[in-house]
Amino acid sequence: MEDLEAQVAELHRRVKDLERTYKVAPRLPNTSIISDSFLKRSFAVYGHSLVAGFIVAVPIYLVIGAVFFWGHIFG
Repeated sequence: MEDLEAQVAELHRRVKDLERTYKVAPRLPNTSIISDSFLKRSFAVYGHSLVAGFIVAVPIYLVIGAVFFWGHIFG
């Protein structure tokens, strides 16, 4: 019975430490994606989508441009 009481006391202490840590420094990032405002969330998602589109499109356009430039020079 003492082992169970000791385990409960240890778990209680650990929960209190975690609660104290969370109050001091929450682990959620400071970003608009988890904002309460619908407009902030929607524009944040749109911005991330736009940047991802640029990251994908720019190398593709560079390759296409290089192929046309190469064909124009040596074709």
